[in-house]
Amino acid sequence: MKTILVPTDFSEQARHALSFAAQIARKGEGTKIIALHIIEGLGEHSFNTTGEVESGTGEEVIILNELNNRAHNAIS
Repeated sequence: MKTILVPTDFSEQARHALSFAAQIARKGEGTKIIALHIIEGLGEHSFNTTGEVESGTGEEVIILNELNNRAHNAIS
């Protein structure tokens, strides 16, 4: 398996799913995990290469950066 896609809403159940995906990924050489969280209706924004938001309202930037940090912490 090369890639595991894990949809998340940052709930406790989603953390368990991400942990399970990490266990599977450790067994395969070079397997990567992609955590997917979809946000509806936040407007126009874009991400730079480090995952930080480059445009949007101040509130959108705070929300999206916090979600990015949570995703990184969940898979670390």
